[in-house]
Amino acid sequence: MKYKDSSFRGVDRQFVVFAFNEEVRGKILEQLGAESQSAGTPDAAQESAGTADTPENADPNTAALIAAFKTSDSFLGYGYIDAENGRLSLVVLAPAQRMEEGVAIQQMLQDASVIIRVEDLVEEDYFDIGGTEEADKQLRAQFGPIVEEIDAKNDESEEVKRARGMRFLDGLRHETRPDNVKVRIGKPGIAPETVWMRIVGVGEHDFTGVLLEEPLDDFGVHRGDTFTFGLQQKPKDAVDTADGANGTADGGHTVDELFAARFFKITKAESLNGVLLQRARDAYKDDPSVDTWGRFLDVLDNCYVWIPCNASYAEAPAADDTIQLTADILTNGDVYFFPVFSSPVEMGEDYAKDFSLIEKPFREAIRMAETSETKLNGIIFNAFSDKIIINTELFQYLKEMPDLVEQEG
Repeated sequence: MKYKDSSFRGVDRQFVVFAFNEEVRGKILEQLGAESQSAGTPDAAQESAGTADTPENADPNTAALIAAFKTSDSFLGYGYIDAENGRLSLVVLAPAQRMEEGVAIQQMLQDASVIIRVEDLVEEDYFDIGGTEEADKQLRAQFGPIVEEIDAKNDESEEVKRARGMRFLDGLRHETRPDNVKVRIGKPGIAPETVWMRIVGVGEHDFTGVLLEEPLDDFGVHRGDTFTFGLQQKPKDAVDTADGANGTADGGHTVDELFAARFFKITKAESLNGVLLQRARDAYKDDPSVDTWGRFLDVLDNCYVWIPCNASYAEAPAADDTIQLTADILTNGDVYFFPVFSSPVEMGEDYAKDFSLIEKPFREAIRMAETSETKLNGIIFNAFSDKIIINTELFQYLKEMPDLVEQEG
């Protein structure tokens, strides 16, 4: 099996045998102290083995290793992810020769001095020689000091280890730098970009990463900055209250299309005046993509909305005649939605005149929807113009995302 057809998990913390290519053979020989020209074709390498390419002052073990690496067709290595640069790597343990009945391990290295990056081996065949518990145990006993040194130097936090186990992120990962993931960064008024970030932490509902490259546009973040990001998802079953038809909202998006950064800030004025919210709504309606949907949710989640309410006196006796406000519920057959609007104008005069209008943060609207006596299908935004539906499945996600409104003072 070639590495490009597998996963980093088949190599990381595993004993594997990789077939040589001549570039890798040359790098191994060079690290052992042989002259770089010693790596040529296998035949040429075999002819030159043990000759002038071997340093005159090489000890017998090193000389034997150089000779063996020149003639072998593969090598045994132990895989790990370099803690310093995130590159999937192999500490070279021994030259190896593949045979019909298995593989022959030849002269062994005595330390962790020879390192190869898997990025140089993506086209090569490999197999896990320590695939069974017993085989792995034997190899660890044989190469214990080297493996222990590598594991200790490249240990990572439990959060990073947990992220490596999240297979749903695999479509986002760099081929040979597994902690690096593709992230779509966005900011109102700027076309989103895809950048590489290295995961350094995992929260309950988001990730923390380091930006590895400078964005082309001005997103307010720069290479080396650390910030959080998370998955953005569209509702799976959006219900159109205009005609009562059940449909799927642009379904079929994969996780690698749904990754988005949430780091830009919204001013207090922008969260209140509805202009930014209208722009985000218009952008999504003009181009209903994963990016515009994510930006709309970001803005909506941090803005104030208008809620039409029915006013009545509270049933419980009170010294003052307490007025109770109950949000209106829009219905169409057996579907029910909690309506919110970017401004009273969006309600229309005929509808708005029958209600008391209150302005609340969208997250307060979520709370009101969750405590409604009516079993709701979701929240409907600007129901009488270009409506957008936020299904109940998204409520918890939105409530737990970071606050993007800038704090005054």
